[in-house]
Amino acid sequence: MLPRKAVHAAFEVSLFFKGAFAIAEIAASIFACFVTKQYWIDLVQGITAAELTDDPRDFIAARLFHAAQDMLVNSQRFTAMYLLVHGVVKIAVDLQFRAKKAELFASIKHFPARRALIPIQASRPCNRR
Repeated sequence: MLPRKAVHAAFEVSLFFKGAFAIAEIAASIFACFVTKQYWIDLVQGITAAELTDDPRDFIAARLFHAAQDMLVNSQRFTAMYLLVHGVVKIAVDLQFRAKKAELFASIKHFPARRALIPIQASRPCNRR
């Protein structure tokens, strides 16, 4: 079994990366709001131009180019909103973990077992005498 300090350090590192990815998601959502369809087409064309010149039927390059051309404004808005909401929720969860990390760390080893047993406990009638 791993020492308690090593598990705690791994937990702290995972919280840091969770927060960093949440900030990256929020930044990507802002980027997705302001990028035009033509920008995506130009970007993909610049990336895939050499490959499509060599082999016009290249599967990945052709799919990327067609995806950029067929992108809808609604899908761009959905992507932006999804990333924004997901990033904000992840930051809120990260802050909640940091606020209660002493309590959480004490009970973290039991969490998966508790989560698995909740449906079983809820479906059984209470037999108290």
